[in-house]
Amino acid sequence: MVLDIKDLEKELEKTTGFYNFQFDSKEVKKNTVFFALKGAKSDGHSFLKEAAEKGALIAVVDKSYPGDSFGLKLVKVDDVVETLQSLAKKALETKKGTRVGITGSVGKTTTKEFTVAILEGKYSVTKNPRSFNSQRGLPLSILNFADKQDIIVMEMGMSEKGEMDRLSSIAQIEVGLITKVGLVHAQNFENLEEIVKEKLKIFCEKTRKKIVNHDLLKYFKKEECITFSIKNCEADYFLKIEKDKIVIFEKEEVIFPKIFEETHIIEDFLAAYVLARELGMKKEEIEKRLSFLKTSPLRFEKVEKNGILFIKDCYNANGVSTRAALENLPDVKGKKIAVLGDMMLGKFCKQVHEEIGEIAAKNVDVLLSFGSETQSMIDAFKKNDERKKAFLFTDLKKLAEKLNEIKNEGDLVLIKGTRSLEFEIFAFEEFSI
Repeated sequence: MVLDIKDLEKELEKTTGFYNFQFDSKEVKKNTVFFALKGAKSDGHSFLKEAAEKGALIAVVDKSYPGDSFGLKLVKVDDVVETLQSLAKKALETKKGTRVGITGSVGKTTTKEFTVAILEGKYSVTKNPRSFNSQRGLPLSILNFADKQDIIVMEMGMSEKGEMDRLSSIAQIEVGLITKVGLVHAQNFENLEEIVKEKLKIFCEKTRKKIVNHDLLKYFKKEECITFSIKNCEADYFLKIEKDKIVIFEKEEVIFPKIFEETHIIEDFLAAYVLARELGMKKEEIEKRLSFLKTSPLRFEKVEKNGILFIKDCYNANGVSTRAALENLPDVKGKKIAVLGDMMLGKFCKQVHEEIGEIAAKNVDVLLSFGSETQSMIDAFKKNDERKKAFLFTDLKKLAEKLNEIKNEGDLVLIKGTRSLEFEIFAFEEFSI
């Protein structure tokens, strides 16, 4: 049976809350609407049979799809992704709750998770799961949101020009926050300013509060935004890190115990704190939620194995996040080893890799880099301190062999790379972490 898109919209309107929405066949369950998306490695049209067997009822497919329906009601459309986005925009218009948007080059997911953990102490809250912040992930999350909640928290990511425009058009956020912005997905932009300008598109006509890292103040009139910082005391919310506590300066001082050691994670907490305060939470209410704050897997995740401290920070990698990781390594009895991958920054690759090589030389004893483009990182590392050892690899197994050869009890191993390098698989398989 073939449905028209208007038939699907009417069906969804009259059966609110009945359907589950998925584009990953592994996640399909009873009463699912399945979106047959085409990706770099797979085509959702190849999984229609599996979706039907798992309980899907409807599948949105490309209009040119000639195959079997496997008992599914098929909705044939010009563009499956655009249909997903259009349905999400209409669905969000019917859902109740203050819309909060979070973007930035680093810290988006941790800030989102911290924000939700704090807000749940007072409000009913929904969010997009994990890092479902893309052109596909956010719309799918929206379709699965409940119809009523106090606050809707949406993490919003982009890697190319125009993507934030589309997400902003869908989300229409009322309160927005931008974390740090750096050369991330830089191969698709001419310079840092272009990336910033794309991020700023998270704000729309409906946005009544614009919260930004103080570094971005130059793009606003002071009265247009609310700023936060762990470096600049002129920010509206300034956090000072002391030995065993943190002090937040707003209209008056707020003192909390130092629940994290890493400065970049503390900065993410500050962003979440600001959102909670601007959404109506009292300082005392926020303090009661501190024990609920947990970092996400693969984000500076510490695992000890056979007396070696592994830090798995391989959800993403760019100049900003890699610098933060290197500068926040805890002290250990043995040596510090960094396993760093190609950050894939296009024309900015050599520049950023050199900068990271210099920073690594100040913070670790041995550097193992992966990818032919990391030669500049190796050169900068050795130039800074010729006594230190650095090795470049283009084969993960050989890298693992070298690491196994040099690591000893008492050492620290930082594993930092982009998701496309699959360093997390490397970490699990080679070391059973």
